[in-house]
Amino acid sequence: MIIKRSHPKLKLLVPVLSIILLVVVFFVLPKRTDNQLFDDPNFGLVFSYSTDLEQTKLTEQDHKGSIFLRLQPNSSLAANLLVTARAESGLAKVSAVTKQTPLEIIASNIERTYPSRFSGWQLQTERTFDISGRPAKEIIFSYNGPAEPITQRFLVIIKNDDSAIFLSAQAPTAQYGAVNQAYFESIFDSVSIE
Repeated sequence: MIIKRSHPKLKLLVPVLSIILLVVVFFVLPKRTDNQLFDDPNFGLVFSYSTDLEQTKLTEQDHKGSIFLRLQPNSSLAANLLVTARAESGLAKVSAVTKQTPLEIIASNIERTYPSRFSGWQLQTERTFDISGRPAKEIIFSYNGPAEPITQRFLVIIKNDDSAIFLSAQAPTAQYGAVNQAYFESIFDSVSIE
């Protein structure tokens, strides 16, 4: 005859492991978000973004700065973030004079002006690659915002010899890692130009 005895430590282990699993599933793993498509026929920029973000009305200053998209959190999202897209044209004339490619012109301008434009500017990473067969450059940098340090992910895509698209996503540096993983990565990974 076999007598089964349960070990007291084993009885405690199962509920503890169950609680740990629940904590990981509900609080540690990123929450799945539904996405929607931004597809602008005027500028040819296409990407997917979370339904936790919403397009906000553009200001007169946005229009003057050639900003054609502003995404901010909807009321259900506590994160402080901003995503903008803008266009620039007239690069062909500058390229003809300087004998630089449009991407070289913009990269040179960033290197020259951003350290004075953004207080405390520090380059984190940069890379050059292609998006939809077009030259692109991405930089991630931090700077001193009005209330706290900010980290910005900035993408330049050369649409043609005369124009470029700029996509920017920023959040307070303390929140940037989580916000980048939850929102920015899906945007930047899905970008294409038509």
